[in-house]
Amino acid sequence: MGTTVKKHKFNAVDAAIIIVIAAVIGAVVLFFTMGGTDTVNNTVKLEYVIELRTIRNEFSDNFAVGDGVVDSVAKYHLGEVIGFSVEPASYNGNDFSAGALVAGEYPEHSNVHLTVVSEATIGADGRYVLDGGYDISVGTTMYVRLPNYTGVGYCTQLSETEAE
Repeated sequence: MGTTVKKHKFNAVDAAIIIVIAAVIGAVVLFFTMGGTDTVNNTVKLEYVIELRTIRNEFSDNFAVGDGVVDSVAKYHLGEVIGFSVEPASYNGNDFSAGALVAGEYPEHSNVHLTVVSEATIGADGRYVLDGGYDISVGTTMYVRLPNYTGVGYCTQLSETEAE
């Protein structure tokens, strides 16, 4: 009664597994050495406008110059309010009986435009980065928290200003 011990031979499947493992390790090393999230060392003063749409009029007095703006999700410091304006909230709709488009105002609602100033760095890809990690551009949805208001708005204007 003899038992035969099979010797394992190196084959194409073993070679493919080794190549895949080496490729994954190489990709991880390359990612961490290339610094995919590096920022260029340019710090600029950034002024931008956040539009808060159709808020109830009772909240339109809750804004003040000097209020700090914080991202309500990830807690990034987004800057300081240097100005704001309040205007009636309007809408465009359909008048189905007349078959026409109409414009009107939402009753008891306003739009608020907050002008915010902050320091930003310019990312390696040219994007503005606030507080070390918050990417901002025109159209960015912003979840903001101020001392007397928390809500969602959009960045509608963005410009670099000269440092004081």
